Amino acid sequence: MDRYRWNILGLCEMRWKNFGETTTEEGHKVFFSGKEDKHEHGVGILVHKDIVNTVMGCRPVSSRLITIRLRAVPFNITIVQAYAPTSDYDDNK
Repeated sequence: MDRYRWNILGLCEMRWKNFGETTTEEGHKVFFSGKEDKHEHGVGILVHKDIVNTVMGCRPVSSRLITIRLRAVPFNITIVQAYAPTSDYDDNK
């Protein structure tokens, strides 16, 4: 994250259970959404420690979709992170 100078990264296949947030050792914040009972799928958003105070809220939609709202000027920003499996994935699993 620091090497490429990104402030926000969208993550797929996190495989973490439930919804929550955690802070990394470096002080960055990870918001995540996954299945309640299995370590499958999962999405997340990694926010750099320098802009974590602009996060207005995070909403988990499902284990494949999460949104985050950031305070910005001249208007606020909503970021959507989605995970879509490959076209040959069996949805009945």
